[in-house]
Amino acid sequence: MTNYVLTFQSWRCQDGATIVPDKNGVPGYIQLRSKKRETYSRRLEVPDELIVTEFLNTGSSKLVRGMDLPSSEVSALCDFVSEYGTLTTAMDIGPLLKGIGVEDYPQGFTPYDGRRYNSWGANVYDLIGLRETLRDIWTPFEKGNVDEAVEAFDFFQGNNFTGDLSVEMRFHGGYPALMLNIAGLYTFMLMETALVMTGNCQIIRCVHCNNIFQTGSGTGRRSSASYCSNKCRVAAQRARKKPPAKRRKK
Repeated sequence: MTNYVLTFQSWRCQDGATIVPDKNGVPGYIQLRSKKRETYSRRLEVPDELIVTEFLNTGSSKLVRGMDLPSSEVSALCDFVSEYGTLTTAMDIGPLLKGIGVEDYPQGFTPYDGRRYNSWGANVYDLIGLRETLRDIWTPFEKGNVDEAVEAFDFFQGNNFTGDLSVEMRFHGGYPALMLNIAGLYTFMLMETALVMTGNCQIIRCVHCNNIFQTGSGTGRRSSASYCSNKCRVAAQRARKKPPAKRRKK
């Protein structure tokens, strides 16, 4: 899609993030390790190497307050925040959250104070709630229910993210191109989703790890692809070649 270009600039903590338990000892927070910040940017012209699929593949837990989360999922969310920063900028994340109360936040941070909350870190349950809103779009699209996916996209875009998006026209490769300049990480992932939905892509699940990935024009993958990465392809091949375990003699 050479006539659409997504540009995005944000920040992350230079020292990454770490998992912090809440008052009950549950690993409920992901805290930035220091006040050191660095900026990074992304430019996307085709629906490949998406941040949104990395976020969706951090886990599959549903948002239920007080639930025990797999440690591997919390670690994956922490790695995501270390790599890309927190998901909010100045936008109010409160309307997106499902069942999270003020008592779940550290003192001085509430779901209706995006700037302060973003500078501190992230509540694990908030991240899962935000991930669910994206999955509300991706799941029906994966199943071929395009109308439902479009309706979900329009709802989230129309109610929460227009303030993080500015539009301008520039020449790109000798042709006029629509430049979508995005300020928020969550908005960027939503626009990545739009590229997938409008780019004649298919959503596939890796037969080895069950992570989602996309195939189609501009993705660099054939429509018949079965693995999300060479790592999974090699692991599957090794698993097939591994001889069956010998039975121990009684």
